[in-house]
Amino acid sequence: LAAGLVAGLLVSNLMMRGSSDTNGLGGTAGAEWQDLAPQGLVRLDLTDAGATGNLWVGLRGDRTGVRLSLDTSAPLEVALEMGPATVCRGYHLDGGARPTLHVTRRAVVLEGATTGDYEFVFGHTGDTASDIRLKISQEGRIVAESLVRSGQDH
Repeated sequence: LAAGLVAGLLVSNLMMRGSSDTNGLGGTAGAEWQDLAPQGLVRLDLTDAGATGNLWVGLRGDRTGVRLSLDTSAPLEVALEMGPATVCRGYHLDGGARPTLHVTRRAVVLEGATTGDYEFVFGHTGDTASDIRLKISQEGRIVAESLVRSGQDH
């Protein structure tokens, strides 16, 4: 029972650190991904945080790829909030300072994200994918918020 409880806690609240961490991606998202943003990269308005950023969302089968590129002088908190039918299947973190990654059943949160590229792959359970919402905060204040993927797209 204790081993099951410990394993359950590790899965439900995974915490990783690293400047070039990879888990589950097996490389970066490439040409096999169908672009969901017809204009290519979507520029994020992060001027309130003194930063710039781009977001790319792609689809391959029942998986959604999210690539976020940031250029910032101050650390940001990035949260991808997932609906109940969505799970994080992998990530690749390539940032200057080692951000802390928390993966739970409801969200993927990067604390201390600095200039760099961050990729996530989400899988979906059931017939309808859940929404994924992006929130970028600085010192507890939300500076950008966006719907990454609507459940109706799947």
